[in-house]
Amino acid sequence: MQAVRSVKSENIKTESAENDGMNQDAETVMELSPEEKNVVLILESAGFFDNAVDEAAIKRIHEEASFVAENIVEIYNKTLDIKKFDEPTVCPVCGSVGVPGAIFCYRCGVKIVPQNLSAQNLPPVKWKNKFFEVTKVPGFEISVAPVTQEVWNEVMGFNPSRFRDECNPVDGVSWYDAIYFCNCLSEICGYEPCYFVDGKSDVRNWVYKPGSDVKFLLPPECNFHANGFRLPTVAEWLDAASARDNFIYSGSNVADEVAWFGKNSCGSTHEVCSKRSNGFGLYDMSGNVYEWCWDERNGERCFCGGSWKSNVESCEIKCVRTLDPSDRLKLFGLRPVRSV
Repeated sequence: MQAVRSVKSENIKTESAENDGMNQDAETVMELSPEEKNVVLILESAGFFDNAVDEAAIKRIHEEASFVAENIVEIYNKTLDIKKFDEPTVCPVCGSVGVPGAIFCYRCGVKIVPQNLSAQNLPPVKWKNKFFEVTKVPGFEISVAPVTQEVWNEVMGFNPSRFRDECNPVDGVSWYDAIYFCNCLSEICGYEPCYFVDGKSDVRNWVYKPGSDVKFLLPPECNFHANGFRLPTVAEWLDAASARDNFIYSGSNVADEVAWFGKNSCGSTHEVCSKRSNGFGLYDMSGNVYEWCWDERNGERCFCGGSWKSNVESCEIKCVRTLDPSDRLKLFGLRPVRSV
């Protein structure tokens, strides 16, 4: 790109239009330095000029650019290592193709250990969005912990949890409630919502309301190309929980080190991030509350992670089960992700 059209710059020149008799309506162009041209190319590649740009979008881009500038060396080195996992993993048992570099098959739970595991030793790249801390892992951004009651209440205006403490994970959340929350959070943060019901992404136009027993007449659809919050797929959840290491539970072979479950929870949820994290810096992926995922199996929706009431086997990373999406139990919460 040689120039950017402008009508508000002092450093402009008027292109000659004598041949077409349009001197008064001639285009004005602003000459760019090589550095400025590089920035414009970056903005073009990011689709900046293809979308409506408002004050919130500009602020978000500024924040992301500041983060990159402050962490450029770490991001560059981590990206080099992540590229070693670009090839999708194929399960040797059922043949399913999973997330690149993942070590668990999302269908049958078979462990698939990559040849190169050096990525597990990299420090996680973390930063805070408006509501919670997130970590960027290959292909998506994920909340460091399950959504807390404080965050849920701030977004939704009510707290459905049985075990009331703003630092504990929200519980009593159905799958329908979870996707409703994700769209609300996306709207508050200025992101494009991922979920559509009957072609509508605005939850105010949905028949369903959180806490109600009304079911969707049509199955919700997900736009995975949107930049808003959504539930992880099972493959994404397994990849994040394993952190591409070789543990039974998320971050350890000893459940008590990383999970609140039936034998140590005293019959309640606990404050998030109070156990050890996994290699990606993620907490509570093997206990505290089960976490809803996007995938559907036989009309039910998948969930992972173990809960404060579950046995130790249910806390294993490979344990994936299903439940009716309208069920609202005190064992269930959520952990949002964003496509990046």
